[in-house]
Amino acid sequence: MNHNPASPGPLRVLTAITSGQEPAVIEHLARHRGQVDVVRRCADMAEARGYAGAGIAHVIVMSSDFPGFDRHAVEAFTTHGVALVVLNDPLDQYSSQRLTALGVRHFLAYSQVSDGLIPLMTEAHNAPAGEADNLPIEWTSSRENHDLSLAPPATQGRLITVWGTHGAPGRSTLTTNIAYGLAHRDQLGRRRSKKKQLPTESSASAIIVDADTQAPSITQTLGLLDEASGLAQACRAAGQGLLTASALTRYLAGITPQLGVLTGLARASRWPELSASNLETVLTTARHCAQWTVVDVAPDIDEDDFAAFDPRGPRRNAATTTTLAQSDLIVVVGTGDPVGTTRMVRALETITNHPDLAHVPRLVVVNKVRDTTAGSSTPRAIRLALSRFTRELPPVLLPDAPTTVDRSLMNGRAVLEEAPVSAIGKELTQLIDVIASGFDTGNSGNERSESTADQQMAASGV
Repeated sequence: MNHNPASPGPLRVLTAITSGQEPAVIEHLARHRGQVDVVRRCADMAEARGYAGAGIAHVIVMSSDFPGFDRHAVEAFTTHGVALVVLNDPLDQYSSQRLTALGVRHFLAYSQVSDGLIPLMTEAHNAPAGEADNLPIEWTSSRENHDLSLAPPATQGRLITVWGTHGAPGRSTLTTNIAYGLAHRDQLGRRRSKKKQLPTESSASAIIVDADTQAPSITQTLGLLDEASGLAQACRAAGQGLLTASALTRYLAGITPQLGVLTGLARASRWPELSASNLETVLTTARHCAQWTVVDVAPDIDEDDFAAFDPRGPRRNAATTTTLAQSDLIVVVGTGDPVGTTRMVRALETITNHPDLAHVPRLVVVNKVRDTTAGSSTPRAIRLALSRFTRELPPVLLPDAPTTVDRSLMNGRAVLEEAPVSAIGKELTQLIDVIASGFDTGNSGNERSESTADQQMAASGV
């Protein structure tokens, strides 16, 4: 649909132009009074967005260097149904590539105002609303001062989100181990191939993203310095239209040559820095950097209480819902005790009934399973309780291994890095096979994954 329904009379126009260029542009618009009507000359971005929201204009003409011009402003005008026309100097930093990355569809150099502004305003007003073309992304294979050399994927990489219940079910631990296992599946396969004739995978690459806006902990889990958030920096670059794959690699902390981390927020109070639009851009870019992107998110997906008072304001849970909606697979994790299983059932009901998330494939992982919580029948009871939510695959059960996990945490390493041949390490390796085989074989992967999961459970006495 158009930004505004066709209406008789001139186009109603807002202007937000830097002082040096404003007189010439206003004079040009004044000469076309029958076609356009300048209803307001805005002094700042707050005024421009306010009048756009009031519905008094069809089009806003804005300078690319106007204070506050960024992705949020572009989205605000789109939301209000006001067509945006940007005037820029091609010789400055606001290049056509950057404007395209910000989602601007109609822009013009100042030198072309006299001939092209009025036709472009008309075109913008009549154009159907839609998404801007994707920005081509360049690749760089290394990051300065880090031992990081990700292999770019031949096709768009996969996005896996680890989500689960409250109560510390092990989301961060599972995130780091899934990412490490997928990035080093060839090494894990070689260890097993010494005993069994198993095919090994070629070298892969993975990125961990800590998008938890409530209790980010990937930094501590992997023993990294808690100085600056790589994810926040990437989101700021995305908001300015400057994020490419080569830029994203500069924000990664290198764990191994095949595994990088976008560290999370240093303080949970900084959650507004992870806006939905910017985070979506970061995740899309990450898909072009590595075969696998594994994201740790907070447990809450409900609407914030403030939504009723400010429908267009920032949402604390937007990082979680945006990531889940973009995922190729959601790994839902909970604990294997009676409290954790009850929380898991409620969490699965929530995600099953969520209109934006119900269609996303998911794999249920029950962590910290131990006989002391409900006797030897614990695994069977857990599978029965979760059976109506787990679709094709049965839930994957991971045993409680506090000693091994604690040692890995103290050393700042993934369990699969610290103790790959331990009991929990072997179970995690089989979980990696379940995930990877599902993507490798498409529909047939469900059968292969289910078989692998069944073998795992049989080996665990489930």
